[in-house]
Amino acid sequence: MDHDAKNQELYETLGQGGLPYIVSGYQKVTGFDQATIVSALADTYGDRYLTRSEKGHYKNHFDADGNARVFMYGASWCPYTKKLRDEFTNRGMDYREIDVEKASDRTSLVSSLQIGGYPLIYVGYRRIQGADIRKVIEAKKLAISRTP
Repeated sequence: MDHDAKNQELYETLGQGGLPYIVSGYQKVTGFDQATIVSALADTYGDRYLTRSEKGHYKNHFDADGNARVFMYGASWCPYTKKLRDEFTNRGMDYREIDVEKASDRTSLVSSLQIGGYPLIYVGYRRIQGADIRKVIEAKKLAISRTP
């Protein structure tokens, strides 16, 4: 099988939008979503490849001992943010919340983390778009198992 045929086979296996295909540590990323790629790389390599602005925002995602926190970016008016806030409370989960609409550094925050909708969750460096509590719990378990 020639090189072009192998590439075509790979493209068909991954499906449309499946390229680029990036593997970084425990994560696989497909597509061109820069924020997801940055998150995966930071999860693997720490902050060494982050911009100064990204480092400033990501540092809040960890406690003083370097343990990953659950961090939610949302808006007070957003029903999905409220739903997830209620889920966290009902489960007794520790989390931090930033109301992006009221943040003094809103422009920097939205630009650095590429916030395009609410809620946006981070567990340490791991980015979770949307209000899927199962993904948050899974990411938190992974973060705990990888803590030195």
